[in-house]
Amino acid sequence: MTNRERAMNILHYQPADRMPAVHFGYWGELLNEWAAQGKIPKELAEDNWDGSEKDRELDKLIGWDFNWSKTAVANNGLMPGFETKVLEVLPDGSRRVQSWTGVIERVKPGVTSIPSEDDYILKDREAFETLYRPKMQFSPERVDLEYFRHFNEIRRAGPPACGGRRSQRNAG
Repeated sequence: MTNRERAMNILHYQPADRMPAVHFGYWGELLNEWAAQGKIPKELAEDNWDGSEKDRELDKLIGWDFNWSKTAVANNGLMPGFETKVLEVLPDGSRRVQSWTGVIERVKPGVTSIPSEDDYILKDREAFETLYRPKMQFSPERVDLEYFRHFNEIRRAGPPACGGRRSQRNAG
């Protein structure tokens, strides 16, 4: 079975020859640690992002079938995202930060894991209509044209195509 057939069968509760080995992206800090330990070439740790040539090369080296984060052909997140900004610096050095999604997160110094969520700016229908709906409209920039340049190759052997991918985080 191809990765696509395998994943689609599993998603539709059909038999598959095996479970696909799938990941959801790499933490940059982990790639740097692996490179320092000699587990991967240093070049694969630098400027590696979901769907990049280095990401695909690392997948082959490690033995993953595919990166689930790259099964999407359109950006269905917020465009543009909210401004990422520090709202408060707390006595322990952690910061309350409004993320690109409008979530108020508690970011602790030295911690690279997913931050805890303190609050949200989406609290009611009015907030959705005024703050979020305008950032969810179609625009040509949402479509990943690179995907379609290799569509037939990806469709035959690649992972399934899903409805969307995560928005790119705003710098900040």
